[in-house]
Order: sequence, then structure tokens, then C-alpha cells
Amino acid sequence: MLDRYEEPGCSICGASEYQVLYRGSQSTGSSLGDVTVSVAQCGACGFIYNSPRIRVDLLAQYYYTSSVASGQVYRDESAQGYYPRLNAERARSLSAFLSARQAGRLLDIGCGSGGFLDALRGCGLDKWELCGLDPSATACEKARAKGYRVEQACLGDEDFPPRTFDGISLVSVLEHLPDPRAALARVRKLLKPDGIVFIEVPNVLQPDLSVSGYFSLEHIQHFTQASLARLMRDCGWEETLSSQVQKGHAIRLVGTRRLSDWGDWHMSEFPDDADEAGRAVRHYAIQEARFLKHINQQLRTTLDAWKRTGRTSAVYGAGIHTASMMSHIDLWYYCDYLLDGDPRKQGTEFLGKKIFAPEEMLALGIDCILVSSQRFQEEIVRRIHEIAGPDIEIAICYNPSAQASGEQA
Repeated sequence: MLDRYEEPGCSICGASEYQVLYRGSQSTGSSLGDVTVSVAQCGACGFIYNSPRIRVDLLAQYYYTSSVASGQVYRDESAQGYYPRLNAERARSLSAFLSARQAGRLLDIGCGSGGFLDALRGCGLDKWELCGLDPSATACEKARAKGYRVEQACLGDEDFPPRTFDGISLVSVLEHLPDPRAALARVRKLLKPDGIVFIEVPNVLQPDLSVSGYFSLEHIQHFTQASLARLMRDCGWEETLSSQVQKGHAIRLVGTRRLSDWGDWHMSEFPDDADEAGRAVRHYAIQEARFLKHINQQLRTTLDAWKRTGRTSAVYGAGIHTASMMSHIDLWYYCDYLLDGDPRKQGTEFLGKKIFAPEEMLALGIDCILVSSQRFQEEIVRRIHEIAGPDIEIAICYNPSAQASGEQA
């Protein structure tokens, strides 16, 4: 579709002039096919955002229908899983503020099945009412089963009355929204005048190198501390404080009209970092090409050895990472099976390959596995070892020579 892209104005200042800093291709493994990802910098204020980008209506359809969209990603909710550990860290950061009040009501926007709410409940906020908002019917049903009051809707379509909440959280949400300013204006209406907002977004100053790409069709706004703080203050939270930054790759900010209402906190200063953001994106473009070349060389060495020796092999991961890998390497030439831990995917096909449950790997005679993941590779390796024991050979995309001895990438 020639008209599937649009050119939005800057989300911070509204200007229409921009310069493209990065352009790449993303294999979605969905009806969208391959898409072009263009990352631009506003010519007026220096904010980084996607333009041209996939049209908002097509992006919404992708979120609702594609099994590889971020909202459909299968999450291991065991204590050792990636997300429970990350949510516990986030909850400690926010509860340091919420504990200033004995009771209150908090809304988690984009709550999913309630993982972040679970972590907050574990931080001693016994008298706080924890609520959620999410467009996914399945996620809402799971969150309600845990006892949370959850509304199935997108922000702006919900039925909560104005000034309902003492606190609102948006974790990994704002970077997905076509109009973050309008979203935060709505959040401001839902929040009590002295309420507090907690926002976490990826930090564009620290983009991770990945086979599936840091810049994608989903993340269409790219914040720094300064640009996020500016937006928050524009939307009514006059005092903004930098919270914990997870390994430099995620920005966490809290905002309210008066920080002293929430403890002994003082407003942070955020020097302009637009030039630094532009340099970070340009540097990423250079590093990504080198990174992909290295990964392909290392991975082909392992896969060629498996093929040459007649090993029965599998790819673990039926998602965007594998779709991206396929644009570089024909994985089905090398690997016999495809595994995924998501029960919803098992028995279906992905990129023409039937998906098996990991519990079937012994019956299938699989003796070596390529873990096609970055964020979840630790928990996937652990799951493989639980099923197949310590001797099965494992290659990890970010350290393809790592074996099943427990060595981590």
C-alpha cells in the first residue's frame, strides 16, 4: 500500500520540519509485511520521533490482530521471569513516593494482566486501591481475576470520572502513542489536582543493539529526560523529578504540582540534550550495520556445524525477533522445528512453520536449540534446561557459541 505512511508533526512543539537520522527495514511477520522505519529529529526543538511512520489506523489494527505485536507477547509470570523482576524494581521506585500517603487510588494505564499492579501490591500499599486500564479483553480478564478493578478501553475512551485518582502510572506506554500530549492532557483530567504521575519510557540516548532493531514501527516517540520533563511540565506537572534509571536504558520520571506533598523531594533540572540525542541516533545507525554483520557471521558458523553434522535442531521463539532473523538467514534451511512457550501460538503456524510447545522437544528428538530472543533469553535457557537437562546444546543470538553448560550471553 503506497499510502500506508503518514508524516506527523513534532509531538513536543508541533513543528513540521524534520531531518531523517536513521532509516531501516523491519520484518513484522504480520499482514503489514516489511515496513520502513524512519527516525527523524524535529528541526525546531530537536525531539526525536518516527516520520514518515505507519498510519495510525494500520498501527492500531496491527496491535489488535498481530501475534507478534508487543501487547501480545507471552510473559513468564514466575518469580524468576524477566517481567516480574523488572516490575518489582519499578514498583520499589514508585512506592517510595506513594508511601507518603497512607491510602489512595492508583490507575495503571496499559496494565496488561496486572504484573505491575502485583508488584505494587507487594510493596506494602495495603490501603491503596489499585486499578487498571487496558484495551485487551484477555489481559483485563486476567487482571480482574486477581481482584483489581480494571476497565477495558483505550485512554480517552474510559469511563472514569475526572479527578478520580491520586496516582497514575504509564509504563512503556507513551512511546507507542501517536499523540502523547493529548494522552497526558487526559491523564491530567483523571488525576486529582495534587496527584502524582509515574512515567517510564525507553531512553533514546542509550539504544540497545538488537537483531530486531531498537527503532521499530511500534515505538514512534523517542524521549530523553529533558524532552519528557518538558512535555510533563507543559501538561500541568510543574515539578518533575528524575526517578531511578534502569541501567541507563529506561527513563523514569515522576511529576506533580508540588513534590513536597509526596515526601522530601526536590525538582530535578534537565539540561537540553537534543544535540546528544541526534548524535546517539546517528551513532546507532553506524553501529547497527556492524553488529548485524558480526551476528550473522557468528550465527552461520554454528548453524552450518549443526547442518553438516545432521543435528536435529529448533528455533525457540515465534515472534518479531525470529521474523527479523529470517531477513538475514534462512532459519528453516538450518532448523527442523519451531518452539514457543506461548500456549496461544502452539499448534499454529508462524512464517510457514508449525509451532511446538517446548515440552515436546524430547519427543521430537531435538538436541540443539537456537534461542531467538534478546530480552527473554535467560528465562528461555532456564526453561530448556528444566525440560531437556544440562546437556542439550544451546546457541544464543547474542553469543552464538554459548553452550548448554549454563553459560550466559
